[in-house]
Amino acid sequence: MRQPSLTFRLSLKETQERFAACDICCVDLDQCVFPTFTQIALGTLAVGRAAVTPSLWPRLRQLIAGGSYIAHARLRKFRGERLTNEELMHRFSSVMSGMPVDMLESMARLLPRVSFPGWRDALALISERMPTGMLSFAIQPIIDAYRRTRGWRGRPIFDMASGTPIQVAGSANGPVLLGCYGDDSDLTGQAKLNTLKGWMADRGARVPLVIGHGPDEAPMADYARQEGGLSIGFRAAPDWADHFDVRIDAMTWRPMTRLLRLLQSAA
Repeated sequence: MRQPSLTFRLSLKETQERFAACDICCVDLDQCVFPTFTQIALGTLAVGRAAVTPSLWPRLRQLIAGGSYIAHARLRKFRGERLTNEELMHRFSSVMSGMPVDMLESMARLLPRVSFPGWRDALALISERMPTGMLSFAIQPIIDAYRRTRGWRGRPIFDMASGTPIQVAGSANGPVLLGCYGDDSDLTGQAKLNTLKGWMADRGARVPLVIGHGPDEAPMADYARQEGGLSIGFRAAPDWADHFDVRIDAMTWRPMTRLLRLLQSAA
C-alpha cells in the first residue's frame, strides 16, 4: 500500500502562522471528502433501488444508460479531456428527472458513511476552532445529508453548506425531481469563490482556510494565499497542485488530522 505523503510549499513556521490567522474554513466534497463523485454514487444507488421498486421499472433502462454516460464522462474529464460541469449536471438532471425526492434524500444519507475514513474527526477539529462550511456543486440533498453529520462531541460539523439547488414538482405519489440545472446555473470556480466571500461577509471573517483538490477550488486557494490564509490540497489534481500551500496524498483523512494537530500546536 502506498504511504501517505505530505508536501509543504511554505516553511512549517509560516504554515502555522497562516493557519493561526484563519477564521473561516471552506471544504470541497467530491474527490476530497468523498472518494469519487457523489452524484455518480447516487445514480448507482438509484439503479439498485429502481430494480426492486416496480413503479420505477419503466425508468430502469434510462437510469442505467445515464449512469454509464456520466461515469464515462467523469473518467474522460479526469484524464484531462475538456468536459464542463454544466454538461455533466445537465445530463444528470435529465436522467434523474422524475425520481421521488424522498428516495433521493434517503439514498443521499448513506453517502457520509462511505466517505474517506477519518473525515469527521479532522473537520470536527477545525469546526471547533472556526466556522466551517461545505461548498460543492453536488445537488443540495447530498449537501444536506453531510450538513446533518456531527463531530465526536455531538456538535454539528458544518455551520454553512451550499450545493446545487433542485427543482421539485408535485405528483400523486409525492414530490419528484424536476431538474437540478438551469440556464442561470453557475458551476465555476469563481462561483465558489463568490459564495465563500459571501460567507465571510456574513460572519465578519477575513482570512479563509480552503480544503480542496482541483480547478473548482483553485480560485479560493489563490484568494486564501492573497489574504494571508492557508489552502490544503487533499489528493490534489496534478495540474492544480501548485495552487495549494500544503498537499496531502492519502487514502484516508487521518494524515489531515495529524497535520491539523501539528498546526494547532503552534496556533
